[in-house]
Amino acid sequence: MSWEDARDALRKMREDQVRDGPRVVRLWKQILSNYAHKLGDEVWTVQEQVTIGALDCQNLDLAQECISCLNSKFPGSLRVLRLKGMFYEAEGKYTKANECYDKILEEDKANMFAAKRKIAMSKEQNDLPEAVNQLNKYLETFMTDFDAWMELCDLYLQHQEYSKAAFCLEELIMSNPHSHLYHQKYAEIKYTQGGMENLEIARAYFAQACKLNPNNMRAQFGLLLTSSNLATGYNKSQRSVNAKCAMWAAEQIIDKYQVCGSQCAMWAAEQIIDKYQVCEPQCAMWAAEQIIDKYQVCESQCAMWAAEQIIDKYQVCESQCAMWAAEQIIDKYQVCESQCAMWAAEQIIDKYQVCESQCAMWAAEQIIDKYQVCESQCAMWAAEQIIDKYQVCESQCAMWAAEQIIDKYQVCESQCAMWAAEQIIDKYQTTQSQEQLQDTKVLELIRKMQENVSTQHDS
Repeated sequence: MSWEDARDALRKMREDQVRDGPRVVRLWKQILSNYAHKLGDEVWTVQEQVTIGALDCQNLDLAQECISCLNSKFPGSLRVLRLKGMFYEAEGKYTKANECYDKILEEDKANMFAAKRKIAMSKEQNDLPEAVNQLNKYLETFMTDFDAWMELCDLYLQHQEYSKAAFCLEELIMSNPHSHLYHQKYAEIKYTQGGMENLEIARAYFAQACKLNPNNMRAQFGLLLTSSNLATGYNKSQRSVNAKCAMWAAEQIIDKYQVCGSQCAMWAAEQIIDKYQVCEPQCAMWAAEQIIDKYQVCESQCAMWAAEQIIDKYQVCESQCAMWAAEQIIDKYQVCESQCAMWAAEQIIDKYQVCESQCAMWAAEQIIDKYQVCESQCAMWAAEQIIDKYQVCESQCAMWAAEQIIDKYQVCESQCAMWAAEQIIDKYQTTQSQEQLQDTKVLELIRKMQENVSTQHDS
């Protein structure tokens, strides 16, 4: 590289405000230090740039050499005095550095560079209260320094002074109302403050951030959380509005991540289920339906996982929601292999066995209807599961189950029919006298079936 190329490289870094200390030091030591006489008056600007780069690299010898050259050329210069203060900071001599900056501010109260160095030095010494005080004084003079407002906001957040941090963000939003990052951070502060009023403000600013940048996933998840929390603290009309807002955010998130792999898809489904399990039944059912629709093309393991997650999360819902979930799972996964079908039936029976008798009978009827086309082994398994699960029900429910099983499986082969009869007799032979009268009806039906079987064998 020629010295002209090195000069142009340093010049471009100054124009672009790039602070690459190692490269600056390398270009100076290897090339430009030997051609300093060809740089003209630009050599002093280059030496100032090299001084800052050397301080970033802790090359104090080179920094001191450049400061000496600048001081001999510009004695009493405030810019050289600021470089001396930075040199003392690098050495850890904060008292001498502070004296340099105070001397600069005495001569020029509007010198923002010296004021910023004092603030940075307070942060470096971990004196955050002093840094906050100096920043407030600085912003009284330089109110349009947006980086300083953001720095003050971060300092307030470290002290958990959320109302003051929110004020700083309000100033930034007024300066640039089209920045989605400002809206997002302000909403996060309001969400952290808590309370219904702050949550409403957070929801509005999260929504605005999503509007300004539809790809802002952090804002979409924030809208998801805020709407979910608001849905539990209002009357039905407001709850419905927040539920719709939450459903929209969930739909956006699902659309964004549906192109990912199976592991990411399962993660997204799990996150959405966790976030919306506190919503009303309508929202919960919608979320379950969306997940089933999105991931029904997955492999059997993923499908069973999704069904298990939905059953686990929404088992606390009312009977109508529970029955709906069971029906949806049966409809979606009825094309699976026999092992998956038996698993789904077993999961539904396990999860909803605490429901009322009407719900239990409905579940049994649905399973029998859906899987009556299975092979004999699956049919016998389903009957055995239903008898085991609902044997604690009342007599009316027990009689209904027996009649349903006999009606559904009377078209099976003789071995299956005989097995069903033996199972029913074994399960309900301990009933009381009043229930024995009801069992008599069952025995009459069984005898008729046995006579039909004997007639078929004789023929």
